Amino acid sequence: MSRRTMKDPGPFLSILRLGMQIQQINQKMEHEIGVSLTQWSLLRCMVDNPTISALDLAQELGVQPSTLTQILKRLERKKYIFVTKDPLDARRKLLSLTRAGNSTLLEANRTIAALEKHVKFSNTAVREISRGLTHLL
Repeated sequence: MSRRTMKDPGPFLSILRLGMQIQQINQKMEHEIGVSLTQWSLLRCMVDNPTISALDLAQELGVQPSTLTQILKRLERKKYIFVTKDPLDARRKLLSLTRAGNSTLLEANRTIAALEKHVKFSNTAVREISRGLTHLL
């Protein structure tokens, strides 16, 4: 087995370091803009689905509904989303983006676009890494 040096940490350690950098960006965005990367992705999805149920949103994002619940509560407290009962099914909640949510989303989009200018990577590579990690899990 070859021994890796600090200059060549290997792909898994590189991905781990990337994850830590993304977490730092996540914290910075939440502090400066008011939304984390996860919240940003959720708000983006709501733009394409103006009145979506919480269950449909969870499926769209590929997360468990229980995970989504806490995120939605935070966004509702911040007044970024509006939650109402479905008039056809009182058990379902419908979600809508508020003006404040839309404004925050636009600001977050500008920040993400600026980040993407500095970071060049292919979607194909990201998908391959994701598939490999999903397979391991």
